[in-house]
Amino acid sequence: MPPPHPHPAHAPATPRPQEGTTRRMLQHCGIRWEPGVLQFHKTRRTVATASLAQVRQKLYGSSVLRYRQYARHLAPMLRPMRPLILRYERDAGLESSEHLLAQVLDGAAEGREEL
Repeated sequence: MPPPHPHPAHAPATPRPQEGTTRRMLQHCGIRWEPGVLQFHKTRRTVATASLAQVRQKLYGSSVLRYRQYARHLAPMLRPMRPLILRYERDAGLESSEHLLAQVLDGAAEGREEL
């Protein structure tokens, strides 16, 4: 049975340190740790998803914070959702993303493509 609420894992923290982050996520889900988990990119089993190329490579950090270039496009959707997002996080006992929302919305208000 899945855990009652999501495990707080922030994308910038995911690529490194991978082992600690992965161990915490698996423990949260009640899944036994196996060293092979860190070698996911070496699997030879069939992967039937559109992300096949990503499954076959190690975790990488080149996409971290790439969302910033889309700030002005995300802002119209995020502004009305901001209170709902923050309430959900608070009610679920998750770390607040207020700082991230502020970065996106402030960057969009200033018309910056890159923050």
